[in-house]
Amino acid sequence: ALLVIGLFSWNMVRQGEVQDLQGQVENRQDPPVSQMVELEGSGAAQRVQAEVMILEKDRAVLMVENMPPAPEDRTYQVWVIEGDDPQPSALFEPREEPVAAVVEDPLDEADAIAVTVEPEGGSQQPTTDPMLIGKL
Repeated sequence: ALLVIGLFSWNMVRQGEVQDLQGQVENRQDPPVSQMVELEGSGAAQRVQAEVMILEKDRAVLMVENMPPAPEDRTYQVWVIEGDDPQPSALFEPREEPVAAVVEDPLDEADAIAVTVEPEGGSQQPTTDPMLIGKL
């Protein structure tokens, strides 16, 4: 009889643990929603394949393939654009393989994302027309 009572008690404790775990799983947030936005290239970047993967509007990664090399003493700079206000974000240098750059500014209120050629180290305002641009 003691064995049956012990097994019954142990079973009840285990069922309670399983229910607790199920509740924790149900209460977890849904996985982040991702959105892909393709950027269009112009000029020397017409054949570039570029897209931004947006996670929850506050994290994003720009992925670029076939980007031509930047001129000497220049770099590519990502801009997050809200209305007419471009905010400087990531810098990147293209390579033979695809490049990924973390977009450092939230995109929750942005209208577009763009890439320009800037002086080495980046700029506070764009100094050239965008080579890549995508509407969000």
